[in-house]
Amino acid sequence: MTTSALPAALVLPPLDRELSPFTGLTREHWCACADHLLRSAHRYATGDHANLYLPGATSNYGPRSDSLEAFARTFLLASFRIAGSPEDTGWLVDWYAQGLDAGTDPANPDRWPTPGSWARRRWKPPRSRWACRLPGSCCGTSCRSGSRSSSLPGSRP
Repeated sequence: MTTSALPAALVLPPLDRELSPFTGLTREHWCACADHLLRSAHRYATGDHANLYLPGATSNYGPRSDSLEAFARTFLLASFRIAGSPEDTGWLVDWYAQGLDAGTDPANPDRWPTPGSWARRRWKPPRSRWACRLPGSCCGTSCRSGSRSSSLPGSRP
């Protein structure tokens, strides 16, 4: 499910030359940019959040591979946001927990490729497993949806 609606405009806090004399950019600037990138990508997600079909040319591996790649890359960015600010990133925890559940659900017809069904399978699982191990990630003890993180392709119990 993709949408053509534009995301909210990127709003940055004022530059802080006292805290950051060279650029004026602070952690709040970087967090605002990350949130804007994530919200912009999320508008191309399926309703269950498991796949992101970003615009542009499809790779030689096909749209299923590309949608998993988009989920994995945005999940990595989200995991840093969640680990750095667990108190104000609940929306990311919920969004990615839903995507992890849907993407690993064998009953979901739009689930992620299973081991052995895709030539590039070895690249995404390590990235997803690493993101799941960050403190406060949606795969840890704070996950409210009961994520099936142990069923990620290539993961171990």
